[in-house]
Amino acid sequence: MPKITVLLPVYNAEKYLKEAINSILSQTYDDFELWTFNDGSTDNSLHEISKIKDSRIKLYSISNSGVSNARNYGAKKSSANYFAFIDGDDLWQDFHLAEMKSLISKYPEHKVFSCRSKIQKGNRFETLLYGRKKRG
Repeated sequence: MPKITVLLPVYNAEKYLKEAINSILSQTYDDFELWTFNDGSTDNSLHEISKIKDSRIKLYSISNSGVSNARNYGAKKSSANYFAFIDGDDLWQDFHLAEMKSLISKYPEHKVFSCRSKIQKGNRFETLLYGRKKRG
């Protein structure tokens, strides 16, 4: 099964990073690497990332150029077959990458995969559903 590079651009996400990174590192599918990109943060994001010791984490510091440029930078450097995107204030359930691996195996002709998202609003969560719209 292909290795996955998780791309995590970070800009001033100090207070969320530990939980976000731990949600990535606790995946049931573990054939991945985590590339973090400190995108010119002015808070202690860089320090928070460097405190987490795991051989799968690579830390890059780049000048602030935005989330898309940070992701593109990582995609150009990595030799992985697949990329997974997450932001510094997001969390994954522990089976997220296992689901992606399953979809990759089930639909090898496809190039892009997605799954449901939940957004917290106050004390409750709303599930976002994505689907294909038919043309015509």
